[in-house]
Amino acid sequence: MFEIVISRFNENLDWVNSLKIPFQIYNKGGHLELPHIVLKNIGREAQTYLHHLILKFDSLAEYTVFLQGNPHRHTRNIISIINDLPGSLDNLQELSRGCWALSDQVLVDEQREVEAFKVYPEDFHNAFFEIPRRRFRHAYGAQYVVHRSAIQNKPVEFFIHMHDSCSWVRHEPWSIERVWPSIFDADDKYKHKIRSFYS
Repeated sequence: MFEIVISRFNENLDWVNSLKIPFQIYNKGGHLELPHIVLKNIGREAQTYLHHLILKFDSLAEYTVFLQGNPHRHTRNIISIINDLPGSLDNLQELSRGCWALSDQVLVDEQREVEAFKVYPEDFHNAFFEIPRRRFRHAYGAQYVVHRSAIQNKPVEFFIHMHDSCSWVRHEPWSIERVWPSIFDADDKYKHKIRSFYS
């Protein structure tokens, strides 16, 4: 019913021993004793999440929990919240249908607020969705619980195209961090651009 996806660099993962839910670790850093899949150290957690979605698209758990290697930085009581799923969903903010924020901070960014950091979520969003968006309500730290329906209402080609369109040497991860609630949306409110992928 649930699977946890952990994007790890060099964080200490002793905390996973307290989890009651199956987890998959993607390791972009140094030596790790726990079972894991090795990925190239690019794209922060955004590239990891997209890699997982593409790899497991046809066999996703009903709910996927996306976490950084140190999830405690962004969410107090993260272990108890996860271990209490699905009951704890009632206490989480649903940012789009089927996507709940696993963060103590839900932020709203506008294009002008992040231009100083050369992060352009509006441009990124509008490259992949038909309906433009200017304000981005998102979970700080990109930690979410996502229902399978909020992913599989788009074809796997959508996620492949997004992954392959990124250089992963620029600021795409910070743009994607703000766009996840559009990506994870069972209603597909902003209407992903599918025709352009097959034309």
